[in-house]
Amino acid sequence: MTANPASRSSQQQFRERLRARLARNTHQIVFALDGIPGHLVEMLWNTPVIERWRAVFPTTSTTGWLSSLTGLSVKAHGIPGVVFRASDQPDSLINLCQYQGEALDIPTENIFHDARRSGYLSQAVIGDLLPIAGAWTRALLDGAALLDRTAFFTAPPQSVQARLDALDAAIERALQRAATPTVVWVFIDVDQYIHTHGYDAHVLAFLRGVETRAVALAQRGIDAIAHSDHGLVPVIHDAQIAHHIARLCHTFDATMGGAGLTRWFYVPAPHLTAFQRALTACLGEVADVIPAAELDDVPARAGDLFLIARGERFIAPPHYRYEHGARQPDELDVFYAVWEAPC
Repeated sequence: MTANPASRSSQQQFRERLRARLARNTHQIVFALDGIPGHLVEMLWNTPVIERWRAVFPTTSTTGWLSSLTGLSVKAHGIPGVVFRASDQPDSLINLCQYQGEALDIPTENIFHDARRSGYLSQAVIGDLLPIAGAWTRALLDGAALLDRTAFFTAPPQSVQARLDALDAAIERALQRAATPTVVWVFIDVDQYIHTHGYDAHVLAFLRGVETRAVALAQRGIDAIAHSDHGLVPVIHDAQIAHHIARLCHTFDATMGGAGLTRWFYVPAPHLTAFQRALTACLGEVADVIPAAELDDVPARAGDLFLIARGERFIAPPHYRYEHGARQPDELDVFYAVWEAPC
């Protein structure tokens, strides 16, 4: 029986698990599959050893990948999501996917530095990260000696075979560059597609293709690994919820941050109790309203009060069919899979 998400190990352990593999002194190809839940690969893949892990909260890519690659908790690395205050100043609200500054002091000790210290060539395939290149991506990829700009799901729409061909080419280029054992972290932003299409036949065929390639790598004496940052759940944008949030923020002089299915609010102290009561009265049927102080592992940059979706109805881009950011079981369900080459 698979453990429920609350009892599973955290995705923070990825760094330590990869570091332990470096003693094998062989190539390590890592497929970083954004938006893929553990239950899906457990159903699709027959060949790897799969462990189901628990995502950090909030279940956003910026939070999850940073915890995975650094091994740090959310409170330790300080990145709670996408939109938050960079300092305690009211005018410091930023969108991390656009932020280019240096004020965040994001930790940079990660898997790439571990690999280099162990004599490996650290490489990353980052084309799907280029649309949000900035302070977060610089920290995430710090220590990677070589970067490949191949994109998979942020490129123009392609067939499954075209995406897999691009994956083959990127891996082969990385292997050809390596005169020593190499760690190649291949970021694949399936999340971008899932937001609007869900976990359809295209996604399933692509994931089966990843397994085929991992098996082939292991047969060549190359270890293959896959991991993920979060899953996605169905969402329906509710304009009435958006209206209530805007009205209450105006009434109580609150500012909203967050991402996806978790939002937080920076509220002047004299208004906080009244704002919490009003938010609960309006939206308590569809979301949890929780003071930040009652949540574990939340950095100071997040707001005073959290609004966490419990089901489909919430705020989202109207064309989205799937979203993430909250703590529903499928959002928290991540995985670690290994295809180990024979010794």
